[in-house]
Amino acid sequence: MKTGMLVFLVMLIVWAFELTGLPHDWFYRSSIYAVAGGTVFAIIFTLIAVLSQPEGVGGVPGEGEAPDRAGDLLRVCCGAGVGFKEGRYRMNADRTEESCRLLDSVKEKYNGRDELGIRIDELKIGIKETEQAFVRNYPEDSRLLDIGCATGRLCFALAGQGFNVTGIDVASKQIDQAKRFAQDENVNVSYLQYEMPTLPFPDASFAAAFMGNVYCYVPHRASRIAFLEEIARVLYPDGEVFLSQTVLDSVLEGYEEIYDDNHRKFAPHYETLEEGDGFVLGAPQYLHFFFAEDLKAELEISPFRIVNSVLKKGEFTCVLAKRNT
Repeated sequence: MKTGMLVFLVMLIVWAFELTGLPHDWFYRSSIYAVAGGTVFAIIFTLIAVLSQPEGVGGVPGEGEAPDRAGDLLRVCCGAGVGFKEGRYRMNADRTEESCRLLDSVKEKYNGRDELGIRIDELKIGIKETEQAFVRNYPEDSRLLDIGCATGRLCFALAGQGFNVTGIDVASKQIDQAKRFAQDENVNVSYLQYEMPTLPFPDASFAAAFMGNVYCYVPHRASRIAFLEEIARVLYPDGEVFLSQTVLDSVLEGYEEIYDDNHRKFAPHYETLEEGDGFVLGAPQYLHFFFAEDLKAELEISPFRIVNSVLKKGEFTCVLAKRNT
């Protein structure tokens, strides 16, 4: 600003001499040099100011800027950082794209005809004994969330016991099928198709949540932890999660054994797979394989603490309580 004013004053003096017609040959040349020098100095000063400006200022997303929660979660859940430095951004963009493709493969699986038929048959099973034991802690009309509800096996059973139930799933056809059955059976359940990583609910919306064999379909460890943070957000301060997950303990001794011909067929299409990442047998659908101890270790660094856990016949079940209680 000061440099600009200086240049303007010099030009004004030159213009005044031109009007008066006074001898100014030596002065005119000097003024031209001054104007040229001042202009160069102004350009240099401006460049220095722009280059020294921190990232995140002036509308450029960077580490000096606090991004919105949904955008930040998207970057975390797809393995990307908040910074946008060259090279690092390219790598994170690749991870983001791969995460979306892996999640799309899960949607494709559960939108398929075979899975839709399996979930219809599941409706006859009703609530499992372990799920019933968990829900006894909650009074009727408690707001409960079923994450990965499919066609609504658990939702139907909980609604029949007087709970206020919401079921969500990434597979749109599972949600459509669940809505049809709920309407046919006159069962009052809210169903929503959602897109990870964010949950479409305000803070503290539910007393408890269920996740049955859902956690394994979230690509990348950082993504899974961020998803647990989002679940914690929508639960009451004393909210809990009933989690059940199939594990490898009774079947295999190490992750190396999952890297079979099926894995070697589909893994080359991805560059960001982590230990335990694999694919459904004979198909390109993503699945993360856990051993119970690794699953527990991952849960322990989340916003939850494990209240109790049971490993029985290849199924790990536990109750997660928010750490602020």
